[in-house]
Amino acid sequence: IKKPVILLHPFSENPNHLWPVDNWAELADKLFETYMVIFTSPENGLNYINHILSKVNNKQDIIVPETINILAALIQYCDLLISIDTSTVHIASATQTPSIILYGPTITKFWGPLNRNQIILQKNVVCNGECRRFDSNSIFFSREKCNQYKDNCINYITVDEVISATNTLLQNKNENKLGKNNCGKMG
Repeated sequence: IKKPVILLHPFSENPNHLWPVDNWAELADKLFETYMVIFTSPENGLNYINHILSKVNNKQDIIVPETINILAALIQYCDLLISIDTSTVHIASATQTPSIILYGPTITKFWGPLNRNQIILQKNVVCNGECRRFDSNSIFFSREKCNQYKDNCINYITVDEVISATNTLLQNKNENKLGKNNCGKMG
């Protein structure tokens, strides 16, 4: 039996978009029990990924796509993408790839994905969303950090919430495969 493939894309050059290393390691270990887990990263994110892998109990593969086209092909052919706020989210949206996106201080109304096979996980626990409050400059000058607090809301997304979203999306994907001839039924 072929295991579903989940790509994990944890790196962004913006430090306010990073989910804690320990969370990624715990997530990878939990997913590894049921799925084939592969990390993707740009070359400049390898130190971050290797730090995550040093905490993972199971062997994980890392793929460093040489081009955006290779990354897009990987995303298109995986069963699920779990990523932070970066270009992978938009590729998944364009390829209709089921995905879970972990957001910190980003106004998802303007910059978030449009694919209905995507789940956004975002918290308002630090400043009640003040960093995402809309003003006339927000669409172009999105606040990328919480100016009022040193903490980041992305840190409050739990591994269990990501696992739950994973199960939901993959269950919906399997149900849609079984009912493909059922016109009008969408996940």
